[in-house]
Amino acid sequence: MLRDLDAVDAVPEYADGDEACWDLEAAFLDEGAVIAGTSESDADHGEARHWLVGTDDMELLAQVEYPQPVAGAPRSAGNGVWYTVSEDGATVCVWELAQTV
Repeated sequence: MLRDLDAVDAVPEYADGDEACWDLEAAFLDEGAVIAGTSESDADHGEARHWLVGTDDMELLAQVEYPQPVAGAPRSAGNGVWYTVSEDGATVCVWELAQTV
C-alpha cells in the first residue's frame, strides 16, 4: 500500500455520533485527485456526500457540493470528469470541478 485515508479520521461524524465509511467505488479525476463518496453510510443520515481527496498526501480537500441530490458512489468518466445518478435513478449527470481564479 502506498497511502491511505481512513474515513473515520477524515470525514465528520454524523449528528448521532455514527461514523462514515467510504463507498466501494470512487472516481479518479487524474493522478492527483479522486472524488470519493460516503453515500452508503449516508443513507441513514440524509443526502449522499462526495469528497475531493488529494492522492499525493491522501488529504481530504473539500466536500463536493451539488446543485441537486445525487445517489450512490461517484464514477469516473475520464478527462477530469465524473458522473452520478439522480436519486430516482432516471438521470445520469456529468460533473467537473469548478475553476477558481
